[in-house]
Amino acid sequence: MREIIQRRQQAGFVGRDGQVAQFRENLGLAVTDARRRFVFNVHGDAGVGKTFLVQQLRRVAGEQAALTAYTNEDAFDVPDTMAAIAANLADQGARLKEFEKRYATYQQRRRELEADPQAPEGASAFLTRTAVKIGLGAARQVPVAGAVVDAIDANALAEQADRVRVFLSTKFHGHDKDIHLLLSPSEELTPVFVEGLREVARNQPLALFLDTFERTAPLLDGWLLDLLGARYGELPANLVVTVAGQRPLDPNRWAAYLDVIADIPLVPFTEVEVRQLLSHKGVTDDRVIRVILELSGRLPLLVAMLAENRPADSAEVGDPSGNAVERFLKWEDDQSRRNAALAGALPRRVNQDILAVATKAEDPSMLYSWLRGQPFVTHNAGVCHYHDIVRASMIRLQRGQSPSIWREQHTKLAAQYRAWRKELALKDDDGWKNATWQEYILEETYHELCANPAAALPTALENAVFAARAGATMARRWAEMLRQAGQDVNNPAVQRWGGRLYTNIDDADSGRIGFLTALLQEADLAMATRTIALATRGRQYRRGRKYEQALADFNRIIELSPDRDWPIVDRAETYQLMGRYEEALADFGRALEADPGSVPALTGRGKTYRMMGRYEKALADLNRALELEPESHVLYEYRGHTHMAMKWYEQALADLNHSLELLPDCHAAYERRAETYRLMKRHEEALIDFKRALENDPKCLYSLSHRGLTYDAMGRYEEALDDFNEALRIDPENHHLYERRGEAYMSMERYEEALDDFNRSLELDPKCHGAHERRAAVYMLMERYEDALTDLNRALELSPGCQLAITQRDLVLQMLEP
Repeated sequence: MREIIQRRQQAGFVGRDGQVAQFRENLGLAVTDARRRFVFNVHGDAGVGKTFLVQQLRRVAGEQAALTAYTNEDAFDVPDTMAAIAANLADQGARLKEFEKRYATYQQRRRELEADPQAPEGASAFLTRTAVKIGLGAARQVPVAGAVVDAIDANALAEQADRVRVFLSTKFHGHDKDIHLLLSPSEELTPVFVEGLREVARNQPLALFLDTFERTAPLLDGWLLDLLGARYGELPANLVVTVAGQRPLDPNRWAAYLDVIADIPLVPFTEVEVRQLLSHKGVTDDRVIRVILELSGRLPLLVAMLAENRPADSAEVGDPSGNAVERFLKWEDDQSRRNAALAGALPRRVNQDILAVATKAEDPSMLYSWLRGQPFVTHNAGVCHYHDIVRASMIRLQRGQSPSIWREQHTKLAAQYRAWRKELALKDDDGWKNATWQEYILEETYHELCANPAAALPTALENAVFAARAGATMARRWAEMLRQAGQDVNNPAVQRWGGRLYTNIDDADSGRIGFLTALLQEADLAMATRTIALATRGRQYRRGRKYEQALADFNRIIELSPDRDWPIVDRAETYQLMGRYEEALADFGRALEADPGSVPALTGRGKTYRMMGRYEKALADLNRALELEPESHVLYEYRGHTHMAMKWYEQALADLNHSLELLPDCHAAYERRAETYRLMKRHEEALIDFKRALENDPKCLYSLSHRGLTYDAMGRYEEALDDFNEALRIDPENHHLYERRGEAYMSMERYEEALDDFNRSLELDPKCHGAHERRAAVYMLMERYEDALTDLNRALELSPGCQLAITQRDLVLQMLEP
C-alpha cells in the first residue's frame, strides 16, 4: 500500500480522478466490447484544466504501453496536424516512413514553388495548406460557399485553375504525383498517413490527443469525421482519439458516432479536489486554503499556480481581490525569471529565440528551460504557449503598470519579426506564398497593433486583403490575429475588425467573400489594394456561380483601371460560364488587341468558339496559343476536345496522346481520350482509359457515367448499372444519370425500372426533350401508345425539329389507327 501511495503522490496530478479512471478503464477493454469508446471529448471553459487533464491522460496511455501523439493549434491545418502526429510517434520509435517521405516531398515542392518568381498570380489561392481537390470532373468534392458543387461547377473550377496546372506541369515535368500532391495535399497525404497508423498499431495501441480544438475545429473537424468514416482507409481498431476544446463536438455533425464518444465535460474543481491538490503541494493551513479557494475560483490552473510555491500563511497569498499572476510572481525571488515570465507573455507564442529578444538575456537557454517547466505553460515542438487566462492577466498587468515600456517591448518584437522577414529576401507577392514569411508578417503586425493600434490598423487592414488573396486559411489566421491584438491592447476598433472578419469567413475557400466585402465597404483601402480585393472577390463569386456579382466586381476594376487587360479576361471568362458567348468573344478580343500574345485570352476565346460550335476559329486560337506555349498539356487537351467535337477523331487522339506525354497522370486527358475511343466504337481501349482516369479520381462523374455508356454499348449491362449506380450515389440529383440508367434498363427489357428512372429524370428537369423521347420508347415497347404519343408531342414542343421524335410519333400514330 505504501508503494502504491508513493507512486500516486509522485505522479504529480490531483483531481479529475473519475475522468482518469474512465480513460484507463476504456484502454483495458477489448476493442469489440460494446462499452469501448473510440473518441473522448474533453470540453469546458478556459482555465478549467483541459490541457492539464489531456497531459495526464497521455501519461496514462503511455503507462498502458500505448503509442501517443499530441497536437494543438500550432498544427493549424490538416497536413501540419498529420506531420505533428508523425513526429511524436517517431520520437517513440514508431516511424510513419512513407508519410514522412511524402510530406517531405510536399514541403520541398512548396518551397520550390513559393521561391519561383514565375509562379502565376492566383497560385496561392489554389495551393494553400488547406488546398481542396481541383480537377475536371471532381464532382461534388470542391467546397463552395459552404455547399458542394456539381460536375459543372467542378469543371468551372478546374478551368480557372488551368494557369496553375500549366505552370506546375512545366515546372515539375515528369513528377505528376508531386503535382497532385501540391494541388490536393490532404487528399494525397491522408491515405498514406492512415496506412502508417495501421502499421504502427499492429503491435501497440495508439492514443492521439487533439488539444485546443476550439481553434482548429474549422479545418480539422470535417477531416476527423472523414477519418472515422474510413474515407481514407480503415483506422486501426485499437486507436483512441481525445479531442479537447472549450465547446463539445457538434452533436448534429457527430450524430453517427455518439455511441462511441465518451463525453467529458469539465467544471471547476470541487473543494475536496482543491484541498487534495494543495495537500499534495504541502499547503495545509486552513486559512491559506480558504484564501486560495476564493482567489482561484477553484480553476485548476490557478490553484496549481497559487500552490506552486507552497505559501505557509495567508499573507503570502495576498489579498483575494488581488491579481493571481502578480501574487505568483511575487514568490519568485530571481528577478531574471520574473522578467522572463512577464516578457514571455508578450508574444502569442514563445521559443528560445523570441525569449532572447524579449528579455535581452545573454544566455536565454536557462530561462527558457525554467519557463517550460511552469504550470501555466504548455510546451510542444519547441514552442511554449501560456494558458489564455494567465497570459491575459500578465499582459494586462504590464500594459497597466507602464504603457511606455509596453509600447517599447512590442515595437522591439515587431522589428525583430520584420528583420527575420526581410532576411528571406522575398518580394511581397512572393512572400504571401511562403509559409514562413506569412508567419513573420502575422506576428509583426500583431506586435505593431499592440504597440500603436491607431497607427497600425490601416496597414493591417490593407494586408488583410493580401491575406485573403493567399487563401482562406491565411484570411482566418489574419482575422484571429486582429481579434487577439484588439483584446490584448484593449482597443475596441481593432477587436471589432477582427471579430467581424472572422465571423465572415467559413470553411469553404469562397468564404472569403464576406471577409473581402467588409474590407471593401468600411476599410480605407488604397486604390491598388481595392483592385486586388475586387478581383479576389469577383473570382470567388464566379466559383460560387454568382455571375452577376462577379461581373459587377470586374466592371468596377475596369472602371478603376481601364488600361489593364487581365480584368477584361476575367470578365470574359465569366461571360463564357454564363453562356453569353458573344460578350465573351468581345472581351477576349479587346484583351488581345492590348496584348496579341496573351495565352489566357487566346485559350479563353478558343474555348468559347468551341462552345459555340465555331470549330475552325477555335482551332486557330488554340494553334496560336500552342505556338506561344508548346509544352502546355492543357492546350493539347483543349485542342483534342475541339477535334473530338468536330469528329476528327484521329487528330483528337494525336493531341490527347501528346497531352499525356507532357503530363502522364492527367486524368482529364484520359477522360477525353476514352470518350474519343467510345465515339470511335473502340470500346476496349475506352475502358482502359476510363479505368486509368478513375484511378486518379474514383468519384469522377464524367468517367463513371461515360464508362457506363461504354458498357451499355458493349451489351455489358450489369457493369453499366454498377457505374450508373455509383454515379448516382455521388450525385443523386443529376437527371442525366437517371436518363442513362433508364436506357440500360430498357436494353435489359426491365421496363418498369426504366420508367421509374425516366420519371425521376423528368421530375428533376421537366424540359428535357430527350427524356420524353426515351420514355416514349419504353411506352411503345410496352404497347402503351397513348402515353407514348403524349411524351412525343411534348418532346416536339420542346425541340420542334427533332427528327427522332417526328419519326417515333409517325410510328405511334400508325399503331393507333383503327
